[in-house]
Amino acid sequence: MAYEVPDLPYAYDALEPHIDEATMRVHHDKHHQAYVDKANAALEGTEWADKDVEDVLKDLGSLPADKQGPVRNNAGGHYNHSLFWQMLSPDGGGTPDGELAEQIDSVFGSFDEFKEQFKAGGVGQFGSGWVWLVSDGAQVSIVSTPNQDTPLADGLTPLLGADVWEHAYYLKYQNKRPDYLEAFFNVVDWDYVAERLAAARLETLCKMPHIDEELAAKLHQAAKASTASLQNETSELLIKQKVQAIVAERKNQADIGKIVQNAVENLPDGPHRRLRTICGIGPQTEAALIAKIINIERFRSASALIGYFGIFPEEVDVSGVNKDGTPKTGKAFQMSRKGNDLVRRLLYTATQNAVRFNPPIRALFARLMANGKEYKTAIGHCMAKLLRQVYGVWTTDCDYDPEYESRNQASQEQLAQEEAKPAQEETKSVAGHSQEHVPSRKVVTATLSNIPAKRRPLNFAKLREQVSMSQVLELLDWTPTRSSRGTLRGGCPMHCTEAKNDSSFAVNEAQKAFCCHRCGAQGNALDLWATSQNLTLLDAAWDLIKRLRIDPPLLQTEKENCLV
Repeated sequence: MAYEVPDLPYAYDALEPHIDEATMRVHHDKHHQAYVDKANAALEGTEWADKDVEDVLKDLGSLPADKQGPVRNNAGGHYNHSLFWQMLSPDGGGTPDGELAEQIDSVFGSFDEFKEQFKAGGVGQFGSGWVWLVSDGAQVSIVSTPNQDTPLADGLTPLLGADVWEHAYYLKYQNKRPDYLEAFFNVVDWDYVAERLAAARLETLCKMPHIDEELAAKLHQAAKASTASLQNETSELLIKQKVQAIVAERKNQADIGKIVQNAVENLPDGPHRRLRTICGIGPQTEAALIAKIINIERFRSASALIGYFGIFPEEVDVSGVNKDGTPKTGKAFQMSRKGNDLVRRLLYTATQNAVRFNPPIRALFARLMANGKEYKTAIGHCMAKLLRQVYGVWTTDCDYDPEYESRNQASQEQLAQEEAKPAQEETKSVAGHSQEHVPSRKVVTATLSNIPAKRRPLNFAKLREQVSMSQVLELLDWTPTRSSRGTLRGGCPMHCTEAKNDSSFAVNEAQKAFCCHRCGAQGNALDLWATSQNLTLLDAAWDLIKRLRIDPPLLQTEKENCLV
């Protein structure tokens, strides 16, 4: 069945003065029709021609390569515009209420702040595209898409979308996109947006295990109750409906909590079951992490896991306008929007608990705050630390030990004291004689059993295989500022710049290599530790062996057992 342009649910001039009649006629009758015609032409004669446009866009990768581009642009344009007309209303504007309002306030702080971020996303969209309020089934967020791409491709449900193609506003607003976006909020149908949120929540719940049709129906009714229209009701009915919505939501949350708890308790045994031993991680965070990670072996390091969840700051261009009407310029840092929003929200809450009850994270948070870091910045670093603990517990299959770092630090201090003893205590025999009796420039041979451990010849090639770059970076407490194509970038631990946007230090974990484009340092993980700690390569090697508690890889052949 060929796609068709839906009729407008209102007259062409119904949205004036905010959106003019001329724009609506051209936008709906010409531009939308063109997308429909081209989409039908691209799908004609294929098995996808009779499928719903939403299903086609969700499974775009299954189409032949030569069809994907035309379908993405034109079927996407049809889908986006079909939603767009429904999202607008002559009776729109104002503010949302119910569950939608609660989620907006929870994520953005207030409706006004949401508006500012939404408009900034639209103004900052380079060229043609859309700015969206979307839901992942649990939490709302703002995303931008180029051209006629849709959030469906990322598994997100679009709730509200503003078309920032010039054809949507140029006849009335010329090049003043901020003015158009400000006027856009005067015609938003918040009831329709709330209905889409309820549907998204229902879809997510139905995908969870142990949900039968009866329970799904109950949850659906709860979702509908929490987002029902409140127009034209008396104050008494408003209060009654609000109470019902609260009751329904509490029941909804209780049902979901039971489902999550049951799912976690029925997981098979394995290293992932140890995540809850980490101070701060509860059943919901544990379940979310297990569901997203699945297999920890997918991640070659803790840093890779941190990057997967987007727990690092990104440099972004500041766009939009200030409250006084002046344009925003320059650069800013915000937490990366990569990764799953639900998991990051749960991690944020878990980290706040960890700051209170997890000794290493509490110490890190206190140190960062003492150094003048902002609260959210400090929490972001602590979130990365929490994920490092997750990686360590899962990969080692050991319960979390809150005293591990303090014991390790104590042992290092003891080691430093021992190595600082007078030199005469270091004149013990290499081959049964004191060093003062060893003739200079002579070869002294010994068996491995007679050589003190620290003087034994190391197999550096094997040690470089054993020590990963992520282990050294964790010892340095280094956090990347951005990630691109498998390369992590951030401040250099050698010259320790204080610049927030420093990205001179680059790390490729797969190749176990680093380089700094400012100080010129480069090499492997051993080189990084030696340079950052001002140690010789040999001393750095033994230091890492002790810190990481690994067996020293020793050379074994008789020839290699000779010390010169």
